[in-house]
Amino acid sequence: MKKILFLLATLCAMFSAQAQPGLVAHWDMDDSVNDVSGNGHNGQAHNIVPAMGKDGVMGHAYYFNGVNSYIYVPYSAGMNMTTGFSICARIKIDGFYSGTCHGNTILDRGQLSPVGTGTYALYFSDLASGANCSDVVDTTQECFLTGATATSAPLSPASTTAFNYSPHIVTNKWYNVVGTFNDTVYKLYVNDTLVNTATISTPGVPIGATTEGLSIGYDTYDSIGGYPYQFKGIIDDIKLFNRALSGTEVHGYTTGIQSVDRQAEITIYPNPAHNSISIRNAQNSTLNIYNVLGSKVYEGNINNATEQLNIEHLTPGTYLTQFIAADGSSLSLRFIKD
Repeated sequence: MKKILFLLATLCAMFSAQAQPGLVAHWDMDDSVNDVSGNGHNGQAHNIVPAMGKDGVMGHAYYFNGVNSYIYVPYSAGMNMTTGFSICARIKIDGFYSGTCHGNTILDRGQLSPVGTGTYALYFSDLASGANCSDVVDTTQECFLTGATATSAPLSPASTTAFNYSPHIVTNKWYNVVGTFNDTVYKLYVNDTLVNTATISTPGVPIGATTEGLSIGYDTYDSIGGYPYQFKGIIDDIKLFNRALSGTEVHGYTTGIQSVDRQAEITIYPNPAHNSISIRNAQNSTLNIYNVLGSKVYEGNINNATEQLNIEHLTPGTYLTQFIAADGSSLSLRFIKD
């Protein structure tokens, strides 16, 4: 049993890294704060509690209390960026930080204040609307923002009015937010809509490196200077890439969330199987099958009916199936060939 569990974990990690080039880390928040990308950027949980994810499953997310809840990820050189990044997050907001500068951290790498080198962040505040740090927070003007710094200078525009957009953020609503940077422009997507494109004034400057770690839901390093920027709400999923995702890839992240209904649409039987498997599928899908080494051993189309697939040629072992529907949503199931 331990061997099978190890093989499954290896397969999932290799499949994730193979399917998404440039993936640095993926914290899916499913009953742990470990990095499921296989890159080893595991988190350390502080005062977070299991919550219901967007898929309706308890334990598929964590609640952050807006006071002392956070996840800390220790330093790794693999988190240093060069010319670009993407930060993807699935969150539900329960309140807004009202302290100085009004920031709310989703993900922050390194110390932003005073400006550091090699930092990047995804957060939200009312500063994009033109508010000053000393103003009273205006919770009706909250926007998502992203930014980075290099060689002790911001890669402008940073957290300024360049990122203002509407409609503004509200509480108790699920958001899929993606911030990207490609050395020239920042792009911000909210629920699959490109809400902002901001060109920087100094392209060609690497983001650089730092020996600092990364924090989720809390600005660990800036908190020393009085800027903790605590997040209050639910975090369901976070992905970090070392490149800018395309609009198509952002769409895939936004629609890739699995609902309970979607999980019930597909059945593979018998499991374990010998010469063939039967697949009951509720909608037309592309089917990919990967072995334990992460190599694709089958690719084809499955109709919205029960189909039988010959697996006699496959080597005995554990396999991962990936079903991709026309709307971009996907579902992965495992089976064993005996």
